[in-house]
Amino acid sequence: MTNDELQKARDFFHSLTGLETIMESGKLSVVEPPVAELLNGELSRIKQEFPSLLPPFDLDSHLSRDRRYYQAQGLRSVLAIALSRLRVAIEGSENTPVTERKIFSFIPDSAIRNIVERDYLEIQRAYLSGCWKSVIILAGGVIEAILLGQLQQKAGPAMKSPNAPKGKELVNGGLCI
Repeated sequence: MTNDELQKARDFFHSLTGLETIMESGKLSVVEPPVAELLNGELSRIKQEFPSLLPPFDLDSHLSRDRRYYQAQGLRSVLAIALSRLRVAIEGSENTPVTERKIFSFIPDSAIRNIVERDYLEIQRAYLSGCWKSVIILAGGVIEAILLGQLQQKAGPAMKSPNAPKGKELVNGGLCI
């Protein structure tokens, strides 16, 4: 949903919330025609802007037997559905940052690879949120895990280095983690 569409959805949500307040006042079993027509007009505009969001609505099907008023229960139900669908559309758009999954297949240890892939998504969400310290800390952890994976793959040559740890710091020919 674009920012413009999101703003329109919010506007519709708030206008319907106002109508809901009017319709709930007094808990009457009927709704006056002007209020019902306001609801019908707003639902029509929503249908125009978001064609697949709401189910079909026919105001005349909610007329009372004497055809002077509209049945409140039916209109409240339609209103509740519209508000729920708008809420889901708004919240879904606001809570879905654009992230890209990356597979770190070059990390041999599957447990470490899963952590790196999870943290990579979290880095993107933190970046989008402007949580810079979190980005730096998570990125440092990812870099450390990538380096550890590379070291584990090439443990033999790494251990031949004069700077490699010796003795108790070794476990099964690799570094103690």
